[in-house]
Amino acid sequence: MNILVTGHTGFIGTAFTNSYQHKYSIQGISLSKTDIHNLNLTSYDCILHTSGVVHDKIGIPVEIYFKINVKQTFALAQAAKTAGVKHFIFMSSSLVYGLSDDDTENCALTENSPCRPNSPYGISKLKAEEELKSLQSPNFTVSIIRSPMVYGEHCKGNMLSLVRLVNTLPITPFKGEKNLKSFIYIGNLVHFLDLVVQKKPQGVLIPQDSEPLSLESLMIMIMKAIGKRRWFIRLPAFMKTLLFYSKKHIAKKLFYNFYFDSKVSNDVLNYAAPFSSETGVTNMVKIKS
Repeated sequence: MNILVTGHTGFIGTAFTNSYQHKYSIQGISLSKTDIHNLNLTSYDCILHTSGVVHDKIGIPVEIYFKINVKQTFALAQAAKTAGVKHFIFMSSSLVYGLSDDDTENCALTENSPCRPNSPYGISKLKAEEELKSLQSPNFTVSIIRSPMVYGEHCKGNMLSLVRLVNTLPITPFKGEKNLKSFIYIGNLVHFLDLVVQKKPQGVLIPQDSEPLSLESLMIMIMKAIGKRRWFIRLPAFMKTLLFYSKKHIAKKLFYNFYFDSKVSNDVLNYAAPFSSETGVTNMVKIKS
């Protein structure tokens, strides 16, 4: 099978290519350096589209999210369909659901939960999903992957910040924080994507580790993996209040529930996470330490 991977030098694109380059014929491209209209896609069976403007970065104009995440994605999928490519896999995001303002909300999101994105990134990903669905046909399957936070070897972002926090300070906060979050280790995600390539399911799919984690349990895993003794404390109430006042978006990501019931996706793909969260965190820390 011939697969084209966009964003092949990124975190997910690199991991998938390295894991399955001996199973599939994989070619990678950077869309920032390529004119989609000049691409010859006729030889590909599947396109794994991982490139885009990621997360919510300060200073990026809203129109850039829509230019790259929506217009460019649709143009690529349209070109793929015209060229006879049968399968288009789109890396969307769990942020299409939006982060609730209700800290008491405690129910698992599913593939069919309503989407209420409240960030340029989440809004652009949902719009791209809608555009792609309009291209679906019996000869063109679109698989939409709504991934939660991905972590593992060579990851960046919030998970790396937590590792640095534990590795640097003698005091580790967040003891007693029982809110649940879904995550996915990069090894589990590329396995999930391999199943998607094989089975070609249409529609929305949610990958995740075998179970969600509380912030407290995640911090314990990181401390154990680093192997340094830390004073594990509760974050003082006034500091949490200050964080919500000054950095509400970050505070919501830390302290609110945001987890999934992915039984439908698991059943469709016959997916079971091959790596435990503990193994994933340990592998990540080995690289970062």
